[in-house]
Amino acid sequence: MRSIASSFLSISCFLYVAILSAICTAQSVRLPADLNPGDEYRLAFVTAGMRDATSSNIADYNTFVRNEANAPSSIVRGLATEWFALASTSDVDAIENTGTDPTPDGDTGVPIYLVDGMTRVADHYDHLWGTYRVGLHAPLDFTQYGIALNGSNNVWTGIGSNGVALSDQLGTNTPWLGMSRVRTGRWLGNRNTTSSSQINSLYGISSVLIAVPEPSTASLLCAGVFVLLRRRTDTARRVPLLVYRR
Repeated sequence: MRSIASSFLSISCFLYVAILSAICTAQSVRLPADLNPGDEYRLAFVTAGMRDATSSNIADYNTFVRNEANAPSSIVRGLATEWFALASTSDVDAIENTGTDPTPDGDTGVPIYLVDGMTRVADHYDHLWGTYRVGLHAPLDFTQYGIALNGSNNVWTGIGSNGVALSDQLGTNTPWLGMSRVRTGRWLGNRNTTSSSQINSLYGISSVLIAVPEPSTASLLCAGVFVLLRRRTDTARRVPLLVYRR
């Protein structure tokens, strides 16, 4: 009976730790310190790689951002989320492409962080698209590798600070550029470029994530119990049987 109970406890602890670890790995780079377990949030980054802006198909830019997020050594590689370009074409506005429509008025949406999971960029969608009034908390200048973008900080956007396409969206001859190192509305709309054939970075944003706790003391305790029970079982197997002869 004791053996059955020990086996059940060890299996339960093992499964608990395995499932919790899988959830943490799949859904959270690091739990933002100002969120509670169960809170929703999103991650954003600027791509280390660059491309032109000749395509008028938003799917091309979404694919580029997704590939950048899953590049080797990316700290968000394999994260259980979708990735979208913070950009506009003639057919799709950025607020539609990313699901960040700030209407109705008020604090709509979820907070947005850099990929380090610690630095808050915007409190909600109204803040993200309202930087002509209130700047970002931090520049969106971290790449998928968790480091600041080197070199040029020009980023393809095709949008103004309100998330809606300008006349010079991606796919036109002279698309609009943002700047990744600033917190004002210029992070989205700084100036036109001279040619869509130039290569620049893009901004990427995840779908909504759920904050989950990192492995807790209870998890570590279960892991410890599992190890002890396993060791005890192995020791019992090695104890020789004593045979008494008359």
